[in-house]
Amino acid sequence: MLEFLRTRLAPAPEHTAGDTLMRSAVAPSQQLLKVAAAEVRDRPQFHLLGNQQLAVALVLHEVEISRAADRKRVVIVTGGPGSGKSVIALSLLGELARRGRTVL
Repeated sequence: MLEFLRTRLAPAPEHTAGDTLMRSAVAPSQQLLKVAAAEVRDRPQFHLLGNQQLAVALVLHEVEISRAADRKRVVIVTGGPGSGKSVIALSLLGELARRGRTVL
């Protein structure tokens, strides 16, 4: 999967998949994102544990580095079944939406 993504998101002129995604007219409404963010924050089954908290913190850090440098970055969260990748993604969705970032 990592190699597949590298072939489509590499920093080269012919690799525009990331740009196409970011310019997409299809996006969730801000109201939906606010509700989703509150739902993720307030549900106990979405509480992060140990390495999940670390992963969220690292991704948020990468987002801020990317914004400051005005460059795109790809962060891949890996782990086996049940390791919490979906909870990490939902937590990031909620936190980034609360911060007013574009999330897809």
